[in-house]
Amino acid sequence: MNNIEIIASGDKWIGDGIIPTMSAITELIDNSEDSLIMTIYVLTSDLIFDKIHSALKRGVEIEIFIYFNEDYLNLINKLKKLSDSYNYCKIHILDEEFIHSKIIISDRSKLLIGSANFSRRAFFSNYELGVFIDDSHIAFELEKVIKRLL
Repeated sequence: MNNIEIIASGDKWIGDGIIPTMSAITELIDNSEDSLIMTIYVLTSDLIFDKIHSALKRGVEIEIFIYFNEDYLNLINKLKKLSDSYNYCKIHILDEEFIHSKIIISDRSKLLIGSANFSRRAFFSNYELGVFIDDSHIAFELEKVIKRLL
C-alpha cells in the first residue's frame, strides 16, 4: 500500500484501486509484527476474531478498546478469555464511554480508520469508507488520543 489508501465496502465502491475493507483489516492484522491497538464498537466477524487470535499466537501485543453492549456479551467473553490466556493482550471494556470509532494501529506505524464495524454486514452489505495510512507520526498521535480513555 502507498502512504494513504482509500478502503471501502459496497459493490459500487470497490474496484479501480479502492481496497475492500475486510481485506485491508485482515492484511493489517496478518502483517503486524509487534503491536496492535484497536478501537471497536461491534466485532461479530469470526474471521477478524481468528486473525486477532493468530496475531497473539505470533507474539503480537494487542490492546483492544471495545464498547460494552449486552447484545455482544458472548464476543466480549471470548475476548476476555484471550486476555486471560495471553499476558500481552489487554481488553478494555468501556461502559461509561460510548466508543464508536473503528481504528486499528499496527506496529505504531500503520493505521486504518473507517466507518465499518468489524462485522459481516459492514464488509459485505453496507457502504462503508475508510483510509489506510502508513505514517508513524500520525499513528503515535492517534495512539495518545486513544489512551486517554484509560
